[in-house]
Amino acid sequence: MNRSLALLLGCALWSASAAAQDDDARKMFKEAQEHFDGARYDQALELARKAFQATGSPNARLYVARALRGLGRFDEAYEEMSLTLDDATEKAKGEDKYVATRDAAAAELALLKQKVGRVIVAVVDAPTDLAVSLNGKPLEAARVGQPVAVLPGDSLVSVEASGFKRYERTIQVTAGNTMTVAVRLLEESADAPPSVPPPKREAAASSGGISKTWGYVGLGVGAAGLAAFTIFGLSAKSTHDKLDEECGGPCTDPKYQDDIDSGKRSQTFANIGLGIGAIGVAAGVGILLFGGPSKEAPTTAVVDWNHGPALQVTRRF
Repeated sequence: MNRSLALLLGCALWSASAAAQDDDARKMFKEAQEHFDGARYDQALELARKAFQATGSPNARLYVARALRGLGRFDEAYEEMSLTLDDATEKAKGEDKYVATRDAAAAELALLKQKVGRVIVAVVDAPTDLAVSLNGKPLEAARVGQPVAVLPGDSLVSVEASGFKRYERTIQVTAGNTMTVAVRLLEESADAPPSVPPPKREAAASSGGISKTWGYVGLGVGAAGLAAFTIFGLSAKSTHDKLDEECGGPCTDPKYQDDIDSGKRSQTFANIGLGIGAIGVAAGVGILLFGGPSKEAPTTAVVDWNHGPALQVTRRF
């Protein structure tokens, strides 16, 4: 009897304590909302984080992301908003109250995507003790080969492992774009510069298929090819228009021979770029769709190129 009474008393005390913690969390969340509405983003961030730690609620995490956005820390806000969307999407399957949170996170994430760049660090033949950092912050193993949000501008990529030469490179990332950095570490005893071999099939693991890292690399190669296609295509079009205006029809006048040759070269390079771009994009998309697991694929992959819309080049010189 005494044991049963003690058990009931313990349950009552636990319930009272849990209710008090819930009340405190709700109070912190409400205060975080008020601070956010008043543009007091530092206070809103502190309270929203405490509320999230106490409850794990996507609603609290949403305000963590919003406060970071208000502070101009768009890269951190993007990461938090992505996690908010994942959490709210999962919980909305069983609780309708999180549907609005899911929809808000999706809409705000789309806006944040235009304020950040993203970097994919792809390491070929990665050593077991690999250490990767981006802007001085270590990347977890699961984030290597995945898009990571950064502020537009210079980003420092560092890769190292025991027995290998340290790799370090500063890249420039623009807002709304993704840059893929493919790295293969060079052993300490080697003298030759590091190189990245062509994509190869990896041994199938339980997740199956080719590593999705190569999908991102393929998209980067495809983007570079399409960039070349665009540049040389515009050059070919400009030359063609000039000849059409000054010479008319298929031009046979010898004084325009240099322009004719230049136009043909530009068209050839444009067609080569189109072929490389199409193959790279097709391979990248195929690997991302049917290769190994990946949390998120980038909307654009860039390897030191920014490209506009693709052009169809069918000019006769």
